[in-house]
Amino acid sequence: MRVTVNDIAKKMNIAQGTVSKALNGRPGVSEKLRKEILETADRMGFRPNLAARALSRKSITLGAILITPEPYYKYFEPAVQGISLAFSELQDFNVKSVIKAIPLGSFEFEQAWDELLESNVSGIVLGVTGHHFPILEKKLKRKSIPTVLLSGLHSDCFTVGPNALKVGRLAGEYLGSLCPIGSRFVIFTNDIFHDPFIDVPKLEGFREQLLLAGHSEPGVYNTYNDPDEAARIINYFGENAPFPDGIYVSTANWKPILQYLKEHPQFHPRVVITDASEELAPYAEARIVDAVIHQYPVEQGYQAAMRLYEYCSAVSPFPDRPAAPLTGQYLVDPSLLLRCNYQDYIKPFAGHLL
Repeated sequence: MRVTVNDIAKKMNIAQGTVSKALNGRPGVSEKLRKEILETADRMGFRPNLAARALSRKSITLGAILITPEPYYKYFEPAVQGISLAFSELQDFNVKSVIKAIPLGSFEFEQAWDELLESNVSGIVLGVTGHHFPILEKKLKRKSIPTVLLSGLHSDCFTVGPNALKVGRLAGEYLGSLCPIGSRFVIFTNDIFHDPFIDVPKLEGFREQLLLAGHSEPGVYNTYNDPDEAARIINYFGENAPFPDGIYVSTANWKPILQYLKEHPQFHPRVVITDASEELAPYAEARIVDAVIHQYPVEQGYQAAMRLYEYCSAVSPFPDRPAAPLTGQYLVDPSLLLRCNYQDYIKPFAGHLL
């Protein structure tokens, strides 16, 4: 049975108003009595009705804008699911929401972005790649709108993203275990120069595990967020250079690489891919892909929306966790998926960390 303020008041034989002041940090209660009330409430298992408290306040509106559905931004599509789930749960906390998922570079993106900034949003979840963030940063600062970034990190914003170092370590340890010493490894990155907060840790973790296993340094190939560049590099390997024995594709531009391997079965490197999706399943079934590293983008979207709410409302929706400051980062640990467990994780919300 839920413990109420009235229950605590009766237990201590004091007024409900005094208990309410103590529990809500309002003046008018001595520190000694406040401490006694808080301790009694804790022993009785009191949990505040945060939804009712939120409904008593003015509603707030939270926004989210993400780049999608461009082929190399598929990563953000499941993140939208996580944001939608969080916003749905927060409806009971008097929260309204606006989600815009729009292709970057289009007129619609610029228009939607400006409309979001001009509206009455209290905070924004923003999903863009690292080299696009500076374009939007000035507008955010002018409006002083609290922002949570998805994926790429930035010193002035709270960020929710994958634990990129662990992602790289998983890829390096597994790929290194599949190939004998003396094998040649390469890693395909997104854009290590403009999006270093994700690509660099992945490379460091990948390299670290290969060297620990006695392998040589991997080759590093930047795709610059361009599928055509990924296709050019894999074609170069096939035509002009010794073909790699192990390939880690840490970029979303995996399709031209896997398609090339499918069309050229004479090359059969061991391959690890980031991130899980339905589109990857046929390549896993055909044994073109040995493993997939799942970064839980649904969870990332959910946590981004929840942390933004906690900051903007100064109330945590979780009774056992105080409101979090909008600084630093929240990293989601990855999982290694093989053919035997792949389907379990790519069903809607399967593998979600909630």
